[in-house]
Amino acid sequence: MEVLLWFLWLCSAPVLSSETEEDLWYESRPRTWHKARDFCRRHNADLITLQSQADLGPVEITSFQAWLGLRSTSSGWRWTDGLQERDAGDVFAKGQPHSGQECGKMVHSETKAYADACHQKHFFFCEDSTGLPHFELEAKPWAEAMEHCRSLSLRFMTFHSETFDVESAVWVWKTFPVWIGLHHDGAAWSWSDGAQSDHRTWTGSAPGAGPVPASGSGSCAAVRSNNKYYMWRHSCSEAFPFVCRRSKTRVLLVQELLSWEQGLEVCRNMSSVGNFSLLSVEESDLQNILKHTTGATSSKVLPLLSVSHMFLLSLTHVPPQSHTCSSSVSHMFLLSLTCSPSVWLGLRFLAGSWFWSDGSVVSLPSLDPCPEARLRCGALVLNTSSIEPADCSQELNVLCHRR
Repeated sequence: MEVLLWFLWLCSAPVLSSETEEDLWYESRPRTWHKARDFCRRHNADLITLQSQADLGPVEITSFQAWLGLRSTSSGWRWTDGLQERDAGDVFAKGQPHSGQECGKMVHSETKAYADACHQKHFFFCEDSTGLPHFELEAKPWAEAMEHCRSLSLRFMTFHSETFDVESAVWVWKTFPVWIGLHHDGAAWSWSDGAQSDHRTWTGSAPGAGPVPASGSGSCAAVRSNNKYYMWRHSCSEAFPFVCRRSKTRVLLVQELLSWEQGLEVCRNMSSVGNFSLLSVEESDLQNILKHTTGATSSKVLPLLSVSHMFLLSLTHVPPQSHTCSSSVSHMFLLSLTCSPSVWLGLRFLAGSWFWSDGSVVSLPSLDPCPEARLRCGALVLNTSSIEPADCSQELNVLCHRR
């Protein structure tokens, strides 16, 4: 039976440490929307979800890479516009080119060329007979980029080596799409990480109006490198730069009813998604969470952990004797995601003392220093926000955290 793991990305107060800022980074190498999402997830992140216009504020998204008419040949690196060739001279940045990289590109704001594998997809520059550059937004491998220039009665852009540094400044600033995590799944627009955000700033006619977009045709959303506010609809198969987001403090809710030992095993076996253990948390952290999280939408829902991003994973290492609960996932609060009144923490009473399973020091003055023999594991009681001893064989949901 599979374990359903909801990634709870904490959006306010610290739980494990004082460092709860999110990693937000920009990838300038173009990828299709799905490959961009896969790239982010391989790095324990996801395409960015926008809760407001300010979310993209901290990240610079104007950098790009673009092919030039620069290619390695048997006689060395040469400028080639598809018709003529000439020696490239000393145009590469320090440490370039690398072995196996036989095509040349420019990198935004750099005044020297870089090499890359020719099969990689990049934007590219063509030029007309007067030398006027044409920036092409359709990312292609180097050879296809050259052919595309020819199909437009243009030529691949080249430079005289002695003027490359100077002329490059003419075209370093360009506008292009940047993928975000919003896509149409065939039924509605949703965010890649499962977050509940109704932030939409469509330009022109709203994508929700008229026919539902066909799969791969205008079904994915992007902002612009020079305009982070408005969203545009694009085919998911187009390749653009993108923005990933990863929380530095991450908690996982395991929606299985497990004993304490089973929960510890499941957390520690999550090597495919990170280095996890049962959650260690101090009372001061709980109070800080309660103080900073948003209010609940229902009196029956405890605003313990406010969730801004979550997505579902499946694992296969669940103990066979465990069983799954049925719980609503329509709310953004921990209590609505659980089916047990308490959840296991990494707290265990051994040899006369309480210990956290990850080895950290326990500082819980309210915890019974000498619990009953059958109550030797620690659980978080959700409706009172208290940490109390519990029977280790009791089956509860489990909170894991990245160590």
